[in-house]
Amino acid sequence: MVLYDKNGLFLGLGNQELSLLGYEDMEDFCNYHNDFADLFVNKPGFIVKFKNFSWIDYALHSGTPSKRVLS
Repeated sequence: MVLYDKNGLFLGLGNQELSLLGYEDMEDFCNYHNDFADLFVNKPGFIVKFKNFSWIDYALHSGTPSKRVLS
């Protein structure tokens, strides 16, 4: 599970997700990243970690039919 608060602030990842991504725990993950979206690759046609708004808001409210992430 990937957890964000109601304001789009990253809270953490579940143990299974951390393991799948190759991290021991949240401390290990946070040594390299501040947000789950830091793992997103910036490529046309995919959701990225936007500078001016939340990627979650974009996915929920943009109306874009393709809501894909490349990591």
